[in-house]
Amino acid sequence: MSFARSIRPARAMALLAAALALSAAASAQDSITDIPEAFRDKALAVRVHTTVLRPDAEPWEDQSVKFTIPGTPIGIRLVSSDLIVYIQLTPYQGETGRLMLVTQGQVWIKDASSSVRYQTTLNTFPVAFGEKIWFYPLGIEGKGPAPISVAITVQAAKDAGATGDADASRSPGSGTPAPEAKPSP
Repeated sequence: MSFARSIRPARAMALLAAALALSAAASAQDSITDIPEAFRDKALAVRVHTTVLRPDAEPWEDQSVKFTIPGTPIGIRLVSSDLIVYIQLTPYQGETGRLMLVTQGQVWIKDASSSVRYQTTLNTFPVAFGEKIWFYPLGIEGKGPAPISVAITVQAAKDAGATGDADASRSPGSGTPAPEAKPSP
């Protein structure tokens, strides 16, 4: 499921050659033990798997898990020299247990003339626990793969095998920046 419109400037593939780094905003918790004990029964685990296809190199991937409570956002940043993508995910759980996900995506792209283009998206939609949601910050072109894709899954922390260690759920080698990557602030 895509909830972003396609933005494909002529230099999009060149932008992908630049290394990207992924980091979570301070609003999310890295460990279930960082959530106050009184709220842990309502805690949610948000899994994020980011893939960047690069024209002359192996794809770059990162997986992370952040713990939050309903109504508290999770932030994801992808940063390169000509591109900034910021995604904010806020899960809400109603009294009936129904899950709503509010998503905001912001993209800044510097083109060949050094002009900066900006696009934002804002969506709210119902999701089932464990359902995989796809976000394509640069859109998808034709029938080919998206240059950047972000898969998002929200689960109740107690059902996600939460051990208190977000790194335990990372895949081997994930989180390793691509060559020349610079962490975002």
